[in-house]
Amino acid sequence: MKTYTILFLLTLGALAHAEVKLNALFADHAVLQRDRPIPIWGEAAVGEKITVVFAGTQTKTVAGADGRWRVNLPVLHASPESRELEVRGTNVITLHDVLVGDVWICSGQSNMERQLGLRSGQLPLDNWEQEVAAANYPLIRHFAVARTPSDTPQSDTAGHWDVCSPQTVAQFTAVGYFFARDLLKAGHAPIGLIHSSWGGTPAERWISREVIAADFPDVIAAQQKAVADYAPALEKYKNDEPALLKKWDEDSATAKAAGKPEPRKPAPPRDPSVLQNQPSVLYQGMIAPLQPYAIRGVIWYQGEANVSRSEQYRRLFPALIRDWRSRWGQGDFPFLFVQLAPYHGNSPELRDAQLYTWRTTPNTAMAVTTDVGNADNIHPTNKAPVGARLAL
Repeated sequence: MKTYTILFLLTLGALAHAEVKLNALFADHAVLQRDRPIPIWGEAAVGEKITVVFAGTQTKTVAGADGRWRVNLPVLHASPESRELEVRGTNVITLHDVLVGDVWICSGQSNMERQLGLRSGQLPLDNWEQEVAAANYPLIRHFAVARTPSDTPQSDTAGHWDVCSPQTVAQFTAVGYFFARDLLKAGHAPIGLIHSSWGGTPAERWISREVIAADFPDVIAAQQKAVADYAPALEKYKNDEPALLKKWDEDSATAKAAGKPEPRKPAPPRDPSVLQNQPSVLYQGMIAPLQPYAIRGVIWYQGEANVSRSEQYRRLFPALIRDWRSRWGQGDFPFLFVQLAPYHGNSPELRDAQLYTWRTTPNTAMAVTTDVGNADNIHPTNKAPVGARLAL
């Protein structure tokens, strides 16, 4: 009891001397969402008076007993004007080059994660060097959310906003970049991309723990079984590893000679007890900290990690969309997603589950990619049509 009392007093002491802080999303070059209230939030000393000044408006609040504060800026129309946002408390924070436009969350797994620039071990994206050289779009901004699995919901993240240019765009999500570029060319407002994805991740890692626990006992049971099966699976891999690596060397040489991507190198099974491999941990570490940042909607490219459980995905994916919409508290915002390309390992049943989601979930749209995939490559290199179709 004494230990807890001391920690509590230390925490109160720290808050009493705390300077005003902002969530990491509020930084230089940020894009704020047009045509709806704009939440701005952070931390400060308990009871500290906070004033937020932007675009000729002043909004005031007081930090609560937990040291957290939040204001809602009034509705603003789109503007490409570079402006300052100021937060005043015991200290003053000034953000530079802030725009007002449309903000999109870009999430999913490796085909959303894939950057425009060249990546080791993968075939280059089509025309990537020309695309990078031509990427002079300062009204497109990109925030890469740090990979952060968590066993509890987080309130902040790490990252920074980059202005789109030939010097920065190689690190952008390629699908997100082509999506934003086409919207901008069509005369849309400035575009902010908040990129929060992780390759090889199934949908259940991106859904809140409350929803998984209440609605998906089969996911919990599968996780428990995976933990029980891990030790014998690892032992089997160790026994088979020499033969697996020999075959991989042969297949890689054949693929290289044919100008095809090399097959994935054999790897030991993932330990399901490791934090990043558990349900809900990416929602808690990489989506919860973004809420309630005002957004226009979501673009999503995922499903490869759920192909063996297509029937379950018919429930998981709509549940994910409902979960995000509920927790963002901004209504049924547009949720645009990519139907998987026809790689030989991507089952048609999974694509059918995605089609089912579009048919049964309001305000969604599906970009079909059966004509721009590659049966031998799970990461198709023709990403421009994917972004274009999401933009449409």
